Amino acid sequence: MFAVWHAGKIPVIPSNYQKESISAARSKSDGIIDNVDLSPSKRPPVKFNALDLHASKLILFTSGSSGKPKLVEKTLLQLDSEVLSLELQWGARLNKYPVVATVPHYHIYGLLFRLLWPVLAGRVFIADELTMPDILFSQIRKIGPVVLISSPAHLTRIPALVDLQDIKPYVECIFSSGAPLPHDVASLYGEKMGSAPIEVYGSTETGGIGWRQGSLSWTPFPSVNIRLSGAGTLEAKSQHTDNQDWFRTEDLAKIEEDGRFSISGRADRIVKIEGKRVSLDEITDRLSNHPWTDSSGVVFLEKARNTLGAVVVLSTEGSEQHSRQDKSQIVKRLKEHLSQWYDPVVIPRLWRFVSRMPTSDRGKTTISGLTSLFADDPADGPVIISMSKADNVLDLLLFVPSTLPHFEGHFPEFPVLPGVLQIHWAALYGMRELNIKGHFARIKKLKFHRVILPNTELTLQVVAHNNKLDFSYKTAEGMHSSGQLEFK
Repeated sequence: MFAVWHAGKIPVIPSNYQKESISAARSKSDGIIDNVDLSPSKRPPVKFNALDLHASKLILFTSGSSGKPKLVEKTLLQLDSEVLSLELQWGARLNKYPVVATVPHYHIYGLLFRLLWPVLAGRVFIADELTMPDILFSQIRKIGPVVLISSPAHLTRIPALVDLQDIKPYVECIFSSGAPLPHDVASLYGEKMGSAPIEVYGSTETGGIGWRQGSLSWTPFPSVNIRLSGAGTLEAKSQHTDNQDWFRTEDLAKIEEDGRFSISGRADRIVKIEGKRVSLDEITDRLSNHPWTDSSGVVFLEKARNTLGAVVVLSTEGSEQHSRQDKSQIVKRLKEHLSQWYDPVVIPRLWRFVSRMPTSDRGKTTISGLTSLFADDPADGPVIISMSKADNVLDLLLFVPSTLPHFEGHFPEFPVLPGVLQIHWAALYGMRELNIKGHFARIKKLKFHRVILPNTELTLQVVAHNNKLDFSYKTAEGMHSSGQLEFK
């Protein structure tokens, strides 16, 4: 990135490594840089001039939480001023502790916290994105104490995988961003580790606006000015936005007497159903507060008759209830719960139950991810709720919607997912994500244990070795299919 700046060009960072994201970034640029040779050069040393903080710019893409990603331009002045703000706020506490991260560098949060801040402050950082828990814990124990740059998606799952008190000596400080960390999770970290994670609130456009630690209210950064718009949404102004004008967010907020502020939902999440205005965030909160739900998401669906769709992760109590009664009874009970506040016409008509909320690679639950679970005309593939890679192992959490065209005629009275499609998906994702080259040669050890029905959530694991792909499909019921694909 610095080399591109010194060459007088503007670096463009894709929103992730997926093919379509790379294509979107390529369409906004003149070329692509990958596989950079970092070996020592025998050429004469280059004389570098100081970079112009205003002229040196960077192009990022938003995470697309409200739809399609959009291009955002940042200057080096904005990035530099934000890093300075972070160092003034927490530099003394972070000392020279190494930095490890579970989030990618290609979003503003990861770019600042796991890359630019450590570089400019002279702190060691681990270049790898440590998304796999076993590798993360191994590194923490090996080099700790560390500063952990993470997200709610990872932090909410860590307590189920490791005793927080066991890793307390190895973690000096935890940062979280991308979405609010559930208050009970923050409290658990505070109880077990002595301090809750530091949450940072902001956006790609604004940079960091405020922070909190175990509190429900946010404290603005000293370098940031805030106010409310006429519509009650938060506005911010700082060097992170070049101080040119106030930037209006879509977050509904309340500014308290002591200068702190609280967020109560999104202005763009208020919709009309049958002429009635309703807040999707409010319905989500009501639904998430039911003892049978662990988390939920509600989206507006534009169909012949506009309606709402609800995506639910059942709690332990909800899962126990589900084991004793039909899913329709679970839906009925949750609708009855919502009917205490809402007219029947605005209560979600379509429901999806998943083991975890669909998230982006930043760990953020996205509107597009939730909406995809209700697609009328899905592509030939399933809905990918989440994807993770570690070395030669690919893990995908998939949702197979009933509207998938491959169910038609297979079979008329009892639709099941064709076996050849399961093989195709394993080959498609395995070859693309694990860099397998060549042509399909043969399949071995193919077994089908259980049929896969419509509206099923399942995991697909693909392991690459010696130009072969071992794959398996599993649900809570057990193994559904497995096999080995060989390429030449």
